[in-house]
Amino acid sequence: MNFPTIYELIAIPILFAQEAEETGVATKDADPGSGSLFGGSFWLPMLIIGGVYVLIMMVMPRNDQKKNKEMLSSLKKNDRVITAGGIFGTVMTARKEDPFVTLRIDESTNTRIKVLKTSISRVITGDEKSSDKNATEEEGAKKLPA
Repeated sequence: MNFPTIYELIAIPILFAQEAEETGVATKDADPGSGSLFGGSFWLPMLIIGGVYVLIMMVMPRNDQKKNKEMLSSLKKNDRVITAGGIFGTVMTARKEDPFVTLRIDESTNTRIKVLKTSISRVITGDEKSSDKNATEEEGAKKLPA
């Protein structure tokens, strides 16, 4: 999801203020409470927008961190995973108290590597396994000479 930058958020009230000056709605002779939603104040909308922006930027990473922590704590043997470096592997050992996980990355030679749990970016589910298998079969069919 793309969120606006702080510069875009600052520009919105400025544009509305310029529009109000051009139309003559906000003049120095006018009542402070008449003619605009916030009583002619520029800073009140800025503070509201800034507060909402800060709240959004604080809440979103917390949700992601919570999901990632749950995923790492639920790792078990024979789970297919992808590391942050892009290595596909099958979990061979995963203990809750151990910060490391042993992955088997090649079934034919039984090659294993030991990585930190935090380097695992995602667990491959059954749906992803079947789509990966179909993609591999399609690539194999393309390589065969006709």
